[in-house]
This record gives sequence, C-alpha cells and structure tokens, in this order.
Amino acid sequence: MAMDLKLIAAGLRHCGKLQAFKRGESIQAQLIKQGISNNVFLANNLISMHLDFRSLVDAHKVFDEMTERNIVTWTTMVSGYTSHGEPNKAIELYRSMLLDSESEPPNEFLFSAVLKACGLVGDLQLGRLIHERIGKENMKGDVVLMNAVLDMYVKNRRLGEADKAFAEILQPNLTSWNTLISGYCKEGLVDEAVRFFSRIRQPNAVSWNCLISGFVDKGSPRALEFLVMMHREGLKLDGFALPCGLKACSFGGLLTMGKQLHCCVLKSGFESSSFALSALIDMYSNCCSLSDAGDLFRQANLHWSVAVWNSMLSGFLINDENEAALGLLLQMYQSGLSFDSYTLSGALKICINVISLRLGLQVHGFVVTSGYERDYIVGSILVDLHANVGNVQDAHRLSGKLPNKDIIAFSGLIRGCVKAGFYSLAFDLFRELIKQGLDADQFIISSVLKACSGLASLGCGKQIHGLCVKKGYESEPVSATGLIDMDHCWLRTKRASQRSDSVFPRDD
Repeated sequence: MAMDLKLIAAGLRHCGKLQAFKRGESIQAQLIKQGISNNVFLANNLISMHLDFRSLVDAHKVFDEMTERNIVTWTTMVSGYTSHGEPNKAIELYRSMLLDSESEPPNEFLFSAVLKACGLVGDLQLGRLIHERIGKENMKGDVVLMNAVLDMYVKNRRLGEADKAFAEILQPNLTSWNTLISGYCKEGLVDEAVRFFSRIRQPNAVSWNCLISGFVDKGSPRALEFLVMMHREGLKLDGFALPCGLKACSFGGLLTMGKQLHCCVLKSGFESSSFALSALIDMYSNCCSLSDAGDLFRQANLHWSVAVWNSMLSGFLINDENEAALGLLLQMYQSGLSFDSYTLSGALKICINVISLRLGLQVHGFVVTSGYERDYIVGSILVDLHANVGNVQDAHRLSGKLPNKDIIAFSGLIRGCVKAGFYSLAFDLFRELIKQGLDADQFIISSVLKACSGLASLGCGKQIHGLCVKKGYESEPVSATGLIDMDHCWLRTKRASQRSDSVFPRDD
C-alpha cells in the first residue's frame, strides 16, 4: 500500500507539471471515492498539484478538509500563497499555525517561505522575530535560511541589518554576496556594491549583472566599463546584460557601441526577446537614429508585448514626431493591445506637445476608464497636461488625488499657475515641493522667479536667487533669464515707488 501511495503522489505531481487538469481531477475524485484523500501524504501532493494549476481556491479547499496536517502541509500552503502573489495571506496562515496547539514547530523551510513573504509586504517586525528565533534555535549554520533573512532585510531597505545578517553567515555563497550587492545597487550605493563585488573569488553572471544594472540606474557610463570587463572574463553576455548595455548607450548617445551590442544580440539569438528588442529600439531612438528603430519595429512580429510598442512610441516622442506617435497609438488601439501606464503616459505627452485640449480630454477619459487616474506616473502627467492648456483648477484638483506628487506634477502645476497669474499659489506649491524633499530643477526655479516678479516680492526673489547660487543654476540660461526679469521687475517697482514719493512726499 505504501508503494501505491508513492505512485499516486508521483502521478499527482506529474499532472501538475504537465498542467493535466482533467487527469488530476480524475485522480482526486478516485481518492475521495476510495476514502484515502485525507491521507496527509496524498493531501499534501493534492495541494501541490492545485498550486501548479494556479488554483489557490482548490488548494485551500483541500487544506481545509484535512483532518491531519504536518509541517509540509503548512510550508506548501505558505509558499503557494507567496509565489502566487498573495504574501499577506501567507503571513496570515503562518500566524494561524502558531496558534494551533497541535501543529509542529516551524522548520527552516517554513521560516524561509515566511521570510520571503515578509520581504514582499514589508513586514519587518515579523521578519526580525523569525531572525531572532533562528538564532535561538541554532539555525544560523543553514546558509539557505540565512540568505532568506538577508533578502528580507534587503527588500525592506534595511542595509545596516542586512550587513549584520551577512556577517552571521559562516560560509556565504554566491547567493549571499549577490543579494547584498543587489541591495546596495537598488539603493544607488553602487560604489559600495563594487567593494563587496571585489571580495568575491569567482563572481558569476548574476554578480556582474547586478553591478551593471546598478550603474545603468544611476545613468553612469561605468555600466559599459563593467560590461566589457564581464566579456573579457569569459562570461557570456546574456539576455539581461545586453539590454542593460544598450540602455547605457541610450543615455550616453553612443551609437557605435550600440551597434556593436546589436551584433552581439543577433549572434546570441536574443533578437526574439521583447526585452532586447525594446532596448534596441530605445537605443536607436535616443541616438538620433529613428529610421533604424522604425526598421526594427516593422520587421518584428506585431504581436510583440506592449513594451515593444511603448519603446517605439517613446522613440517618436523623443524625436518630436508627434503625428507618427499619434498614428502608432491608434494602431495599438485597433490591434486590441491593453494600454499600460507607460502607453497612457505617452498618449498624454502627445497631447501636451500638440497643446490639444480636445484630444487631452479624450485621453483623460480613457485614463479614468482604465483605472490609472491615481497612478502617480500617469496622474502627474495628467496634471501637467491640464496645467499646460490653462485648466489650472482641474490640474490642482487632480494633484490633490495623487497619493504622492512627484516633480513632474509640481513642475506642471507651478508652470500653469504662473502662466495663469496665480503667483501666490505657485509659490505655495514651491514651498510644498521643498518641504517634501524634492529637488527643484532650473525650469521650476525659473517659473518661481516669474512668480516672484508677478508678486513684486524682493524677499522671496532673494531666497530663490540664493537657491540658484547653491545649486549652480545661476549661469544656466533659463534661470539667468528669470533672474534678469525679476531684477527688472523689482527696479520698475522701485522707480514707480520713487515717482510716487515725489508726487506725494512722505511725512518726516
């Protein structure tokens, strides 16, 4: 009978891997008929099969009907909820297990599964408690478990605690090093990540890719330096490294290097990857070679993912080809592709570029029906659009709905307020921007200087002038023009005041 159970369990696992739904359900029905579906070993395999079918409801139904559960049962369910995008339910299930007096104590596999969920939902408190318990139960020698602790701290952006957890790992493996390097890169601390990287005896492709990606995110040309080093070390430039290199060429305007990487993409067989194709279109578009980008797009299968279409849309916008961008947008709509936040952002940018309120209102309606009005990227550009066409009140109302206003929303709103003559509101928004710790660029400062001119406020103007000097914007044409305008306005006000004093002398 024991052998039969093993064969049945193997059959269930096989059904899960092959996605053989009907066969799996048929086996389950036979087990229920024979009265052995509650056997803990078979039930655990039934849960695994339903999780492979991506049916959390059916998996939980088997779980609820079990008369006996072991640690494998709980671990399978917790892992299932986490891997299927419901880490909160995974944590809830773990907490209910702790309250179950009949359940076994958690083991290293369950701890790893829960720590992954903690990292995804930001439950630092529970993660710390599990880390503490691992120490008390002398489990720190398990490198896989300690890597889960490390990953939890990294995902929670607690690099100090991640460093301490890393120091507790007796024999860190490549996963340990790569997790820590990735954490530092994601926080923009790439130079520190390089120092960790230099301590690895034999970095693998993941190690190199973490650093290259970190430099790309910072807009640093060192991304290409490490890409070349990776190649010289004999490691294959994979489907992640090559698109990262192409992105580095994009913001550096390095067309020759980009073409060389294009050859590598073709030789490596990655031209069918939507990730690589998007990167190639972005590179050619940013390097003023829109015709090459267009050729790539036209040669591609039109059933590519929306990311490829978005790259072409972005390419048209970067090169001020607004009519072509509008045509592509219409083609996307007619093809039945689902618009994401990047597509809608591109559509709104077209409206801003052509200053079309009618088109803008149509796109706004589509944004609302698509559920992206409160998306901070789309919402910020929506604010910018309304401010740009003079609808300052609507722009201000929309900005109030955003969970977090970014620099785009503030910039558009301040510019719109100045254009419409709402100088006090513009200055109040600027104060709010500074209070939130956002970095005002020269264009925002130029708009605020115009507001100071409109308010004839010398005090405010001097404060903004000081900020210009501090940030090094004083010599920038946009800021310099704003400063000159403000000085002229103040001079006119002073002369008018002097003329007023000569006509109506002050009492001494």
